[in-house]
Amino acid sequence: MKGRMTSKVVMVTGGVKGIGRGICEMLASKDIIVVAVDIDEEAGFELVAHNPMIRFRQADVTRENEVAAVVEEIQSQFGRLDGLVNNAAIAN
Repeated sequence: MKGRMTSKVVMVTGGVKGIGRGICEMLASKDIIVVAVDIDEEAGFELVAHNPMIRFRQADVTRENEVAAVVEEIQSQFGRLDGLVNNAAIAN
């Protein structure tokens, strides 16, 4: 699998719709484990139903304690976090 990253773990905020979903799907296609973090639980579960390389964790990225809990869970489950894509946006 030359040229492809394997066994990496990347967290994507705002990862269940739009550009974030596209990022998650692209990373997963490269054999990267992706943890999509978003507040939209329904869209999150729909996303992971279609790709075994993507995990979903519900969190509000405006709440530091929720993000810290997700990072801690990722490190506990996978032993590391190799990358972060900050895609979440706050809309008024």
